[in-house]
Amino acid sequence: MFERLSKLVITLSMTFLLTACITVPESDFLYSIKDKVAQAKDRVVAVKENIKNRIQKKETNKNSYNLKPTITRKKNISKNENKRAVYCSINGGQANFSNSWLPIKQSSFQIIEGSEQNIQIYAKNKASTNMSIHVRFGEGEQKMVFCPDITDKSNSQRILCYSMYALDDDYDLGVKRNFDIPKAVRGSSIKCHH
Repeated sequence: MFERLSKLVITLSMTFLLTACITVPESDFLYSIKDKVAQAKDRVVAVKENIKNRIQKKETNKNSYNLKPTITRKKNISKNENKRAVYCSINGGQANFSNSWLPIKQSSFQIIEGSEQNIQIYAKNKASTNMSIHVRFGEGEQKMVFCPDITDKSNSQRILCYSMYALDDDYDLGVKRNFDIPKAVRGSSIKCHH
């Protein structure tokens, strides 16, 4: 009986001590939350500054493989003057150059919402081997479509394309996606940002 009573007393005293140790005053809890919110805000500011610095660094260190975009629909130029450009780079993977899958060089381009253009992708070890990809960036900056450029447009064949969806906020932070156009590009990635 004495043994059971002593075990019960020990158990109750341990429970009381644990409860007393775990209890946090409400003011300390609120201070902790406010501190964590402030730290999170500081991290967001630091990430934004880091992104801005990386963008500036990329603009100053553009390599010779960057392509200058040509906007094919001139009527969109005046409508898009106030819209921000999205800068993209395609990295790695292979492309189907005349029924031969070859590694591709990194290529970069910029596009404005509501416009479309052709970009060139070059084979890594064969500078003269290239393919054209048609890019269309829809209104609202949510959908970018990539299609192989088909020279014979009178043919009613079905063209398989790749679509990338992102919001304006996503482009501010930077977007990275797998980049695969059926029968044209495979195993590649695309990064885009404002």
